[in-house]
Amino acid sequence: MVEIGSIIRAQVERIEPYGLFLRCGKETVVVLVPEVSWVDNRELHERVKVGDHFDVQVIRYNYEKKQVVGSIRRLHPEENPYRRLSRLEPGTIVRGRVSAVSDEDATIELPHGTRGQIPKHRRKTDLRVGDQVEVTIAALDVDQPSLIFDLVGRIVESGDGSARPVAAASPSGGNP
Repeated sequence: MVEIGSIIRAQVERIEPYGLFLRCGKETVVVLVPEVSWVDNRELHERVKVGDHFDVQVIRYNYEKKQVVGSIRRLHPEENPYRRLSRLEPGTIVRGRVSAVSDEDATIELPHGTRGQIPKHRRKTDLRVGDQVEVTIAALDVDQPSLIFDLVGRIVESGDGSARPVAAASPSGGNP
């Protein structure tokens, strides 16, 4: 068994929709899709081939399946787009697009492959998929990554093609 936290060199044996299976000596190494790359969202078979070699950071060991669970992306923190967000001043307004809405939260996609959620209790207004929004960062964990937003307002397109922000209404109906 390899030590958690160590870096190993492994060869791709199998590609599945949910991740990669690699071999390092006698060890089976699994790298799930979110741990392959920070922002490359192409299908795995489009960016990885059986036989490719990767350095993999060991993040845990699955004792039931006797598998090493690893990460390729964690070896490349310089590619982490969430680190750029961590350098913003508190209260900086950023623009994004609503990509999903559920009873619990709305998912907001920002440029450069980052995404986060606005929990229902922070929304203050109804959002729809495709809405352009202005948000501020409420909480950010760059290594997980986890990103929670506060909604500043929606962007409304006018008839002349220009856009203007509209402040989100507070739950009581007033301004925030």
